[in-house]
Amino acid sequence: MKQVTFILSAVVLLAFTQCKPKAPANNNTQTVAASEFSKADITSITNKEISMWEFGKTKQADKLNGLLADDYQAFFGKVLMNKAEVIRNFQASDISNYRLFNIRTKKVNDDAAIIYYEALQNAKDADGDQWVPNVAVSTIYGKRGGSWYPVFYHETPILK
Repeated sequence: MKQVTFILSAVVLLAFTQCKPKAPANNNTQTVAASEFSKADITSITNKEISMWEFGKTKQADKLNGLLADDYQAFFGKVLMNKAEVIRNFQASDISNYRLFNIRTKKVNDDAAIIYYEALQNAKDADGDQWVPNVAVSTIYGKRGGSWYPVFYHETPILK
């Protein structure tokens, strides 16, 4: 009886390994192209992300205010801040330098994107406490009125 069960199981398994997936009904290149952004969108999002860091470093609160979405929030590990709190935090902090690298952008849909990268930062808060020097960052962007705006920022410390 065990031999019959084993042989039957082997036949069923062999039958499944011979199954081939059906060819897609539509053109596969259209699906890939629809899931990617134009170079203009990627450039716009990347430039805005870099500008966000630069405006924070140079304490250009008015430019930072205009760049961020009104409902912007940022999560720094244990602290969630709204737009006004983030701007105040940058005004009170000191960013000596920073470097962004391994920047990538992912399309969520036509009106949403995620940019993610690593950042090295040399910065201190208002109390003189050093920020985590190496972080993994992701920012969600929303397209509103034809323009991209950062909506949600998140960073995670990278321990090396």
